[in-house]
Amino acid sequence: MQIPFFNQLIKGKRFLIAGAGGSYDVVHGIPFYLYLTKTLNKQVTLANFSFTNLIKSQSNEVFNGTYQVTKDSAELDFFPERQLACWLWDSHNLSVPIYAFSYELGVQQLRKAYNHLIAEYDIDTILLIDGGTDSILFGDEECLGTITEEANSMVAVFKANAPNKFLLATGFGVDHIHGISHYNCLENIATLIKDDGFLGSFSLTKDMEEGKQYLALTKYLNTNNLKPSLTNHCIASALTGNFGDTQYSKKMLGCELFINPLMTFYWTFNLVNMVKHMEFSDLIEDTQSIQDVANKLQLHKIYKNGKYRHRQALPL
Repeated sequence: MQIPFFNQLIKGKRFLIAGAGGSYDVVHGIPFYLYLTKTLNKQVTLANFSFTNLIKSQSNEVFNGTYQVTKDSAELDFFPERQLACWLWDSHNLSVPIYAFSYELGVQQLRKAYNHLIAEYDIDTILLIDGGTDSILFGDEECLGTITEEANSMVAVFKANAPNKFLLATGFGVDHIHGISHYNCLENIATLIKDDGFLGSFSLTKDMEEGKQYLALTKYLNTNNLKPSLTNHCIASALTGNFGDTQYSKKMLGCELFINPLMTFYWTFNLVNMVKHMEFSDLIEDTQSIQDVANKLQLHKIYKNGKYRHRQALPL
């Protein structure tokens, strides 16, 4: 048996795996990068919406706000894209550029950046990766967490030229620290099941080759980074069988966590179906900057005037 997502995946020839929410989101796409390149022999390009000061990175700006990051880019205090490029070289002897999109870009400029890569590499399939569950929100929830970056990326990719577009969310439960209701997330997935937008879920395990590599990458990032990823940490901790408020890295001490097996799951969706349910997608589609996106989302909150689906506890 195989979930519909993998039946769709095998049809693609040239892929773009991109982090939706910035920071380390592209890291959660590495199991797919390894699976697609090593098992299915597909062509794969990597990208990420970046929180890094890319102007200082000494990376080549190949398009407006789009930088080609390599292991030879400047070493900065926070630079997940370079660290990933270094790990791919150190661990796999792969010289792989990571395309980093400037944090300043709004939907229209980000769409153009995506279209540049789509044309450059003849991309037919985009896998947009979210570490967390902000991307599963529709906009009528009481709390939207830190959805600005995810919404920006999702609508930009929705408007981009690639024919096949998927959203993958992992780390289910980590966003409780941002106030997100996972009752609402599950309710939204049920809605997407009704309109064929949900393509199934599956778990990464520590015995899978891709799971082993994810754990190795997590260890590498924790060792070589002063600001490790909370979501990355939670998923890796769950992969090794930890549960509750356990600490995979001493650098995470001080955060109250609920590590659990659901964090190892990837939830897969047709991006087109997902964006059609986002109440604010039309509101932000013409934005030029990320600040415009944030302002429009604030307007959406005002328009709602408190008429939200209120958070509920999961009856488990």
